[in-house]
Amino acid sequence: MEEQRADDEQSRLKSFEDLKCWQACTEVRRYIMRLVKKYPPHEKYRLVDNMVRASRSTTHSIAEGYGRFHYQENIQFCRHSRGSLAELTDQLICSLDEEYITREEYHEGRELIKKATMLVNGYIRYLRKRKEEPRRAKGGRAVQEEEAEYAIWSDARMPDDEWDREQPITDGGQRITNNK
Repeated sequence: MEEQRADDEQSRLKSFEDLKCWQACTEVRRYIMRLVKKYPPHEKYRLVDNMVRASRSTTHSIAEGYGRFHYQENIQFCRHSRGSLAELTDQLICSLDEEYITREEYHEGRELIKKATMLVNGYIRYLRKRKEEPRRAKGGRAVQEEEAEYAIWSDARMPDDEWDREQPITDGGQRITNNK
């Protein structure tokens, strides 16, 4: 039942904006933007700038990962978003220590970050699961790279532009294929 719900939700997604994790990160970003407006001027290019960048990175990373159309790349960008959420947590701690924010503001920010992190983690779990499913299950389509031959060089030497790709590799390289 829960799997069906996740599949139904994914099929309704038309944009990264429909993702619950992106929406939660947007709430975090908006909260941070309101919060930093009252910081002292000398922090404008220090803590404030870092907080603004980290808060924006949470949503930017999810959007970029969504646009990659590959599960592993999407997962990696979600990890970047999760890292930015952790960075914001540390910046809230600094803000509290420097007495730029109240305990209530700190706790509110922590709760928003916690919610966003949980949703990002859930989306990562979903992507991992989808990545591990059989490619052609349930009549779906799969993108698969055709078998090809690649050269791996065991030392720093690379062939020059005149290298004949039809000639066998000798002297430090080996041929491999991408099939498993």
